[in-house]
Amino acid sequence: MTEDGNLITDTIARPENTVRRITIGIGSLAAENGVRQTRSTLFGTGPEPTRQVERASAILPLWNNYYHWTVECLPRLRSLEQYAAETGTRPTVFVPSDMSGWMLEWLSILGWETHIEPLPNETVEAEQLVVTSHPEPIPADCMWLRERGFEAADWDDDGSSSRRVYISRADATRRRVSNRSRLDPLLEEFGFESYVLGELTVAEQIGLFSEAEIVLAPHGAGLTNVVFGRDLSVVELFGPKKNTTFYRLSDLCGHEYRSLECPSDGLDIDVDLDVLRTVLEDVTA
Repeated sequence: MTEDGNLITDTIARPENTVRRITIGIGSLAAENGVRQTRSTLFGTGPEPTRQVERASAILPLWNNYYHWTVECLPRLRSLEQYAAETGTRPTVFVPSDMSGWMLEWLSILGWETHIEPLPNETVEAEQLVVTSHPEPIPADCMWLRERGFEAADWDDDGSSSRRVYISRADATRRRVSNRSRLDPLLEEFGFESYVLGELTVAEQIGLFSEAEIVLAPHGAGLTNVVFGRDLSVVELFGPKKNTTFYRLSDLCGHEYRSLECPSDGLDIDVDLDVLRTVLEDVTA
């Protein structure tokens, strides 16, 4: 917010999503800290800062999800690297206090693990606040993540892509494939290997997608890793509600993309195997 109380909306979302995300963001703050404290802090009438820092920035996702962290937060570090190159200084970057292991691994991959600090449960005042706009994924951001990921994971971009990968959501609570037992013979016929991405490190996920020629998966954050594909074909399985997130990401990376709408089975999806067979035959022709 500016001194006169105006929200700088491009720090939280793209223009078409700002109203929704501001509502979610303020609601989350109020749920965690109480309405009165949230209101007084936002409008400058709250408690005095308990700590001062010279220069600060922040990457704080609304959702601690692999996609939102990787695509919406990490490119902010690319902007801060550009800032550091221009000014010769790096700000202290505040991050969530409850970061998961894969979030920390990403910061290590990008070389920022020594420039971060978990956001404390107190009011911090920065003499200078370095603010990045909300990233809209662009090819340059995807290439930055790809190059840094390959370098840190020690994967050689030799252009070979031959694995066929099925991303199982067996560890999820929704959007699993309910007729998986009937799907398995089809996966075997087309040479797919099945993986639960939550069981892999970030580096292992980078390597897996870099070696894949086809990735088949229900809609989910694991498809963020299409960034690391080379000459990749992506087949995404949806329930009745479709989302363009990974179509757009695939398009930015130059990948072939197909989708298949599936009927709901409770919180999961039931895949039409005949239709999927037709799609796979077309992709592998």
